[in-house]
Amino acid sequence: MYSRYREGYYWWDSVLMLQTIALVAVDVFGKGLVVEWQALMLTAVLVATSVFNSIVQAVPSDLLRHLEAASSAILVLTITLNLYFVTGTGEELVDQAGGTVIAVLVLVLNLGLIAVFAVYIGRASFDGVKEMAAAALASAATAAAVAAAGVARRFCMGLTQTAASATAATGSCGGSPSVRGNSSGGGGGDGAA
Repeated sequence: MYSRYREGYYWWDSVLMLQTIALVAVDVFGKGLVVEWQALMLTAVLVATSVFNSIVQAVPSDLLRHLEAASSAILVLTITLNLYFVTGTGEELVDQAGGTVIAVLVLVLNLGLIAVFAVYIGRASFDGVKEMAAAALASAATAAAVAAAGVARRFCMGLTQTAASATAATGSCGGSPSVRGNSSGGGGGDGAA
């Protein structure tokens, strides 16, 4: 249950729950405040949790820690850039070129983060698919080898039965002694190898 954390960090799930409760508290108790203050409180909580998580480093994977930090940074940038639209003369900014640039920047940042996550998920999935395909190929090769051995054995037995007169002395197919007697009725032999 705690294997996803470094040794001794069994309590880290409780910290993650507290961080989530802090984000929910900003949303629930901040409803009575103006939007700017809500955004500032949310930014403060996100920055604090991000800094705390990067200092403690309870997750052993560097990649996961970096992706978590990038996600928090994009969230903070999104909130901060959107503050331009709600503070001062933000309503005027919406209809100007500056507002369009901010909106496009926010969109590009978020889509870029989603693309990075998709690449890492795809790469991990591809590695898993590759391992499964290699295992399936090895299994198929083993099954094919077993089937080929069975066909060769049947073919060898058929040769000993049809060419019993030629191999009656040795009872062999390809130089290997046969343990099966001649059942074709010709060529003699008592069935002993």
